[in-house]
Amino acid sequence: VPADDYTNWRYDFEVWWDKSVDDSYAQSDRAEVGPDFMSYYTRAENYRISREEQKSGDYWCGLPARNHTQDKMVTESMGAISDRSQENLGGSDMHIIAMRRFMLEAVRGMGGRLKLGRLASVAERNGKFALEVETEEGSARILAETLVDAAGPFVAEVAAMLGVTLPTETVFQQKIAFRDRAAAIPRRMAFAIDLDPQVLDWTAEERDLVGADPSNAWLTGRFPGGIHCRPDGGEGADWIKLGWAFNRAPTAPQWEPACDERFPEVVLRGAAALQPALQAYYGRLPKDLSHYGGYYAMTPENWPLIGPMGPAGAFVVGALSGYGTMAAAAAGALCAGWIAGAQLPDYAEALSLARYADDALMAELRETENKGIL
Repeated sequence: VPADDYTNWRYDFEVWWDKSVDDSYAQSDRAEVGPDFMSYYTRAENYRISREEQKSGDYWCGLPARNHTQDKMVTESMGAISDRSQENLGGSDMHIIAMRRFMLEAVRGMGGRLKLGRLASVAERNGKFALEVETEEGSARILAETLVDAAGPFVAEVAAMLGVTLPTETVFQQKIAFRDRAAAIPRRMAFAIDLDPQVLDWTAEERDLVGADPSNAWLTGRFPGGIHCRPDGGEGADWIKLGWAFNRAPTAPQWEPACDERFPEVVLRGAAALQPALQAYYGRLPKDLSHYGGYYAMTPENWPLIGPMGPAGAFVVGALSGYGTMAAAAAGALCAGWIAGAQLPDYAEALSLARYADDALMAELRETENKGIL
């Protein structure tokens, strides 16, 4: 049973089917706790684990205590708050999967359902937010006491519906993925990011030809670092993925943005500086490559916006730049803390719109050359 946001109380209920319950089992368990029902075996003293006991075989777990302390050691060692985004559930986790399905079904049973549509408008009405959503079935209206603007590249557009101007812009970035038939990248290679600035690997003749065209002359200049390269896919796959967020020109977000046909060769030649084997694909990238892109929503200082936004009850989670997948869980938890009025970490205001009232912090951020764009 949760005692607070970080700790739990454990209650044990004892049932015997074949005879009356006595107190013997409870007494053996109680030997693990003091008069205040707090455990004698704590993380601070490594739960009194004995490596000698493990070696002797008397207690394979090395603990002179029952399963309560053993369970406690396993669960506490994961930390008070677990990062569920890193879970990899398997066959032994069927009870966890079943519980989550049960919770989803309970939500559906209370009328909850997933509804897809386009937000057409938001307005304040009597302390609530009236949302008009256009769906395939027609327009739908939703009343909400709390609104979280987590619209990705459209975060500023949604905020504007409430009369709030967010200091954000959107920058289109691209990636490619293709089958590595030349085996240029080892399958066990870690995700690599080359942070060194780059000049593309052209021959002298290629450089002259590229530079002669004013629309392509920028391809002979200096590029920022941040090239992504990694194997893609599971066991038996032979795909690799390359990305490079070198674009710095903000544009209005579109649902189906057009990719630059020059990008695949550009990112390939940039990535070859750290992975020379990729030179095998110069001018001959596979025709079946996947070329796609998306928007980095970002503030000028490239810090996210998480917290209250304008009208009471409105909040924002946005401007996560290229860190959306990595930061989503933590950003959502921080926003939930703002909504629930929970005790917030020291950095909460610095990651909210409140930072723009902190002249010293903003002056420091403006002087920082590296914005951490990856």
